[in-house]
Amino acid sequence: MAKTTHHIRTPQEVLDIINILESHGFEAYIVGGCVRDSLLHITPKDWDIATNATPSEVIEVFRFYTHFRIFTMGIKYGTIRIHNPRTQHTQIHTNTHKYTQKNLQAHHSTAHKPKPQIIEVTTFRIDGQYSDLRHPDGVCFVLSLEKDLSRRDFSINALAYSPTRDMFFDFFQGESDLKARIIRCVGDPSKRFEEDCLRILRALRFSASLPCFFHIEQHTKQAIFSLYHTLIKCPKERVQIEFNKTLLGDFVSEVFREFFFVFRTLCPLLPNLATPNNPHFEDLCKALDSAPKILEVRMGLFVYFLSLDSATQSQNLALQTLISLKYSKKTIDSIMTLLRYADTQIQANKPSIKAIIHATSTQSFALLLEFWKAQNKNKSKSGGRNKAKIYENPYHIRTLQSLFQDILLYDECTSLAQLAINGDMIKQIAKEENLTIQGAQIGAILKRLLDDVINDTLPNTPKALQSQARQILNS
Repeated sequence: MAKTTHHIRTPQEVLDIINILESHGFEAYIVGGCVRDSLLHITPKDWDIATNATPSEVIEVFRFYTHFRIFTMGIKYGTIRIHNPRTQHTQIHTNTHKYTQKNLQAHHSTAHKPKPQIIEVTTFRIDGQYSDLRHPDGVCFVLSLEKDLSRRDFSINALAYSPTRDMFFDFFQGESDLKARIIRCVGDPSKRFEEDCLRILRALRFSASLPCFFHIEQHTKQAIFSLYHTLIKCPKERVQIEFNKTLLGDFVSEVFREFFFVFRTLCPLLPNLATPNNPHFEDLCKALDSAPKILEVRMGLFVYFLSLDSATQSQNLALQTLISLKYSKKTIDSIMTLLRYADTQIQANKPSIKAIIHATSTQSFALLLEFWKAQNKNKSKSGGRNKAKIYENPYHIRTLQSLFQDILLYDECTSLAQLAINGDMIKQIAKEENLTIQGAQIGAILKRLLDDVINDTLPNTPKALQSQARQILNS
């Protein structure tokens, strides 16, 4: 089935590869997510090409174009990766001295680390058995685009487009499902999920993260109900990637409410996933609706609300959940910092803010502000560990945010590195006073001076600090 009702603006580096393949007598189409995103007016992150050329034929064709780089690590599954030097990279710069929600999201996004544009060129194929519920045991190359698209997970991903002919190919209702905002498996949903159980999470991820809320078609939903338990066999690293994308979606709360049992399977230690009627579960959904798209903040809210009122230590349950999902040490440390200060009743003054910055980091306090704002949004009166009305008054948060921006703007001291005195200067003062001083004593004096500066009882100037150090040495 071919249509000409759509035109997709295809990057030149992708067109180059398609033109080369077609000039050698092969078919070539852009397929999958890049077609879906283009039809939804989203700029695709990746561009994939499907062709009737075999991997060896693709390699042979591009052997004559020495400016292309060829990578063959996916050749077992019919995929050749091609780097086209035409690719342009755009660096996203963030202002680290002004922590707004916008640049926090940029800072915590992989988008600020540009990567070479790699185009995947895959031979038309059908898949064999999925013994490991992850990869096909083998693939069989075919000559038909329709057969190739028939192996895809969902109809909205089983779309193809020929930019040279301006022809759009849709064999499985993908376009109508996009218009109707429906997630529907290609073919038998149970078979698709039995082949690769991660597709269950991909269905939820698309429902949560596409520009509009996409409902999951009834037969696909019934297959999820029947097979979600197979997710325990899926590698945790792959689960985490899909879970993160779901968590950062605009419609994550709708997905959580309908498919809470799936996430209960992924996070069995969290007691408040036992039933969606738990008030803390609803608190979580409301908090996620107002939280920025920052993984640490949203995951922090997830483990915070779902471990409340547990018989065992809540933070320990949260930690074990994060470890089980294979998060990095850096991510775990960042989330656990949020949980440690989740219920801290910080005063709206600079010394209180600077004390937390000193104990954690400037970045951590910026995340804490976002966490606190979402944490207390539409909070229920259900009691439990969080029954204290911590930041019920939005003015309190705004005051904290304003004071925090002042601290950054004026580069106010929150660490030893910013202190206007150092160990050598203290040694010099001790020498002038005919005193012998050890390294540990110098460290203790610097810490005492820093505490005074943080508490606003001593200005961070060389004169004031040297005078105070002299008094300490002579006391």
